[in-house]
Amino acid sequence: MKKIISLIVVAVLMLGSLASVSAASGQYVATNKGWVTIYKKPSTSQGSMSRLQLGQRAKLVSKYNKYWYKVSLNGKTGYITTNSKYTKLVGAAVQTTSTSTSTPKPTPKPASSSSSVEAKRNKVVKTALSLKNKVDYVHWKNRQETRAPYKTDCSGFTYLAYRLAKVGVLLVNKDDDDQAKVGKKVAWGKFEKGDLIFTWLNAKDKTNVGHVGIYIGGGKMIHNAGSKNDVIISNINSSYYKERFITARRVIN
Repeated sequence: MKKIISLIVVAVLMLGSLASVSAASGQYVATNKGWVTIYKKPSTSQGSMSRLQLGQRAKLVSKYNKYWYKVSLNGKTGYITTNSKYTKLVGAAVQTTSTSTSTPKPTPKPASSSSSVEAKRNKVVKTALSLKNKVDYVHWKNRQETRAPYKTDCSGFTYLAYRLAKVGVLLVNKDDDDQAKVGKKVAWGKFEKGDLIFTWLNAKDKTNVGHVGIYIGGGKMIHNAGSKNDVIISNINSSYYKERFITARRVIN
């Protein structure tokens, strides 16, 4: 009798293991729009750990249940919603281990390619260029970004260009400091079209982001420069911008 009970327990454990949801290596969770809160525990009442910004990816540890992903970001582990309205999986799909012995069908590869990435970058540049003479520079408190002529500041201009380009990237619409935290860091001289270029304005604090523009190729960027100039194109290889350069971020990969 004891032997039979032991066999039953082992069988139950094996079935539970086979039915568990596992995450394939190389999986990440990304946001569909704006930012999404990562919580310390799988509950919105347990306090937030951090935010997953648009353009960032959090390492998928596991699918905790149908409501929560367990993720790792910046060395910390937390929980983020599985609601497809806010998050999506990038990389291999989450797989549920099956007890079937049939050969699984291969997961189709996403349609993303270098050509589609290049097309998105070109579309952002084209959209940004189309906004010349359609945007007036104003203080961020006086923004109006719903219809032309638009009224906004430098980070509002980059947000507007990406929003109107409709390339699947919606930048943080707050200030240039927040935009400088999204996407992938790019070193000087390694710029691609659509990259965000950040510079300082105050010589007393050269680490504080004060301005942002969009790289359009050929060593130039388009940006909302101020109330005297509005949207202009500048040569970033000039000593002025080389001296003031802080960082660049790539949000189309």
